[in-house]
Amino acid sequence: NKLKALPEFTACVNLDEIWFSGNKEIKELPASLYTVCTMLHKIYAEDCSIEEIPIEFFTNIEEIDYVDFGYNKISHLPEEIQNFEFARRLAFTHNNISEITDLHPLYDLKNLDLSFNNLT
Repeated sequence: NKLKALPEFTACVNLDEIWFSGNKEIKELPASLYTVCTMLHKIYAEDCSIEEIPIEFFTNIEEIDYVDFGYNKISHLPEEIQNFEFARRLAFTHNNISEITDLHPLYDLKNLDLSFNNLT
């Protein structure tokens, strides 16, 4: 794929899953993805060029259970990741993350992949 950006999702209120992996020119998430698509349960966003995930993504989509942002350029995961209390899999492999917040509230988490980051 050669998408340069994701479209706005102005009418996708029931969107449950989204895949846009392998689109290296995608650098950011459109606001409508986390303001309109609040029923999202799975996001596959690996191998893009995303540098930051907005805090609103973590606060507006509370029932997400599968997140894959592997092979991006993310350097920070905000404390609001704790809002993903129903998450079962969080994958942020091959990014630039140097520290991770307390994940104690994520009781349903079964798989956390932070390999190949800058964690110390």
